[in-house]
Amino acid sequence: MLKKLSSQPALTLLFTVLALGFIALAVAGGARTFSPVPFWDMWDGYVDFHGKVTGGEVSAWWAQHNEHRIVLSRLLFWADITWFGGTTRFLLVVNYLLLGVTGWVFWTAWRELAGGKDAFVGLFLAAWLFSWSQEDNLLWAFQSQFILAQLVPLLAFYCLHRAASSPTPSPTAFAGAALLGIASIGTMANGVLTLPLMTLYAVLVRESWRRVVVLAVLSCLCLGVYFHDYVPPAGHGSLALALRDNPLGVAAFILLYLGGPFAHFWPEGGAHARHLALGSGTFFVLSAVFLAWRTVPHARHHTLAVALLTFVLYIGGSALGTAGGRLMFGLDQALTSRYTTPSLMAWAALCVLMLSRFSAQSRVRRTAWIFLLLVLLAMVPRQRLAIDVAQKKQANFERWIAALALEMRVRDEAQIRQVYPDANRVLAVAEAPVRDNLVVFGLAPLKDLGKTLGVTLAPLPTRPCTGAVDAVQPVPGDRRFFRVTGWFYDPQRQVSPHGIRFVDAANTGVGAALSGQSRPDVARAVGRRAHSTGFVGYVLADSRHQALTLVDVDAAAGAGGKGDAKVGCRLTLQMPASVFHVNLVTPGPTAATVSVQRLQPAHQWQGSDYLNSRIDDMVVLGSRRTGDADTGALTLNLRRGDQLLYRSGPTGGQQFVEVMGEPASRSSLPIAPDWVQLDFSTPALAAEFPVTFTDAGTGWGEWSAIAIRSK
Repeated sequence: MLKKLSSQPALTLLFTVLALGFIALAVAGGARTFSPVPFWDMWDGYVDFHGKVTGGEVSAWWAQHNEHRIVLSRLLFWADITWFGGTTRFLLVVNYLLLGVTGWVFWTAWRELAGGKDAFVGLFLAAWLFSWSQEDNLLWAFQSQFILAQLVPLLAFYCLHRAASSPTPSPTAFAGAALLGIASIGTMANGVLTLPLMTLYAVLVRESWRRVVVLAVLSCLCLGVYFHDYVPPAGHGSLALALRDNPLGVAAFILLYLGGPFAHFWPEGGAHARHLALGSGTFFVLSAVFLAWRTVPHARHHTLAVALLTFVLYIGGSALGTAGGRLMFGLDQALTSRYTTPSLMAWAALCVLMLSRFSAQSRVRRTAWIFLLLVLLAMVPRQRLAIDVAQKKQANFERWIAALALEMRVRDEAQIRQVYPDANRVLAVAEAPVRDNLVVFGLAPLKDLGKTLGVTLAPLPTRPCTGAVDAVQPVPGDRRFFRVTGWFYDPQRQVSPHGIRFVDAANTGVGAALSGQSRPDVARAVGRRAHSTGFVGYVLADSRHQALTLVDVDAAAGAGGKGDAKVGCRLTLQMPASVFHVNLVTPGPTAATVSVQRLQPAHQWQGSDYLNSRIDDMVVLGSRRTGDADTGALTLNLRRGDQLLYRSGPTGGQQFVEVMGEPASRSSLPIAPDWVQLDFSTPALAAEFPVTFTDAGTGWGEWSAIAIRSK
């Protein structure tokens, strides 16, 4: 069997199928989990950058992004917003194309070193370079610089090899290499290593002294330009301090970084994955040292091999620099997905070097293809995760709701943290794009949703939809809006409209929502097509007690818009009441007016919050005694205007508060990972009233706690 498989056509076919399968899974994963909502660094480096450039701030092209100057990626960002509407599809396509170019470079190097033999090695490299272990750099439109920071130096070293290996001096190849070396400093911070390493390469392969001098001068100039006015980013570590205080930690970080791709062979992660990465990283270093020992003394006759070794050294230097900045966050930082791309490329270079050196031996050849086949088979479980999209779809939905909050200018900090850690900062950055309908704010169904508040919407559809409003919750820190959750389904078209508007009795827009959240309960009751009918949105606080009509955005484009009442449907519902407001406060006794004397006896909240918080002069009472599955109720005697602190787990839906004897007052409690203040000052409340807090949630992250004064 092995003998039959080892024939060239059979091996080529086998590895072709695997390579195409790996690439197809990677592309399918990117397509199925695509989201145009900017995420994290994109708000600064993509959205805000474009605003600065269009506003005439030329220095934004060269400005630092953390420790990097991502000029090449900024060219792509500008093109995406200017020419492609800011959908980020162009950027994701570029990420995949850059990996394809990387594969072509290694394939070319393999064919040159091995004389065109054993095509299965090149096919293995194609599959290897599209590994899903680097999913962050495939799915995140901002990450082109992580691929460019390896690809541009690789091309520079390869062009320098072409210049050195030519029988006659090749000024074109050398000029191209020099330009690529200069361009490298516009990828990421590790790009500054490229020209110094090119100078070292030129010395090793005995290039002319003129070329050595040119590369040395360019190295000094580019380093000077890069670090002119350079400001070390706050919150990052120092390489010098890390080497002084924790040299063993730096070494372990580098080995984990280099062995990172193999950690993903162990799906559960943990200690076994770290040990596998450490062992692989150690093997990588020893192999690279062995190859350098055998190759460098004869560098003039092995210019391509030395170029690949120089690239390996470049990745090692990148790992060292990363250790200096990231070791302070723990060794596991070395195994994050985004750092897998450089280590995948380093292993590709090592693979080409090792196999080309021993490919002439038939026994080595057979061992090589069996080993490479086993490696790909070990990668299959991780690669299959590319099409396991349920969790990513929920994350994408949460990002869409965060974008809705930004579009409507709702300061829902907990939701906005799904896309950026600082709500104030991102609200400011998003102001111009929202106004000008740029990036995601120019796409349906988000486009202009915030601009129809207070606008008469006509015509409205008459055909009925089905659905329900499950909860109306105050938005912590923004009393202008209430957060609304529920489900909405058009039974005739058997779809859930992605965009929903809320209108009052006068057909005036008072809110908006987006659907797409998984609702298996609705699917069981209504039908399979109603699985993703859940919606989340915001309505103006003044309208929260009214009967509001939910309308398909496509059928309610606004006054003078292009809505078509014939294609949509409507659903009129009474909004549930809410008996409290939510305020952001600093935890402490001054944030509460309620004491333990107001607590009715025999309550079931005998635990605390997840962190077992201790607040001076306050008592914390929580539903969580032994785990998140704990449930129970607690009743307090309150007066209108009373305030207390509340905290909950990161998930919810089964946590309620209700004025005793008034079922219509039942309100959902907010998801509040940090302490917030519940303010019971709603005018509709009686002067004094008992209120019951209930936690009926048994799922992960479902717990509730209050903090009241101890006396």
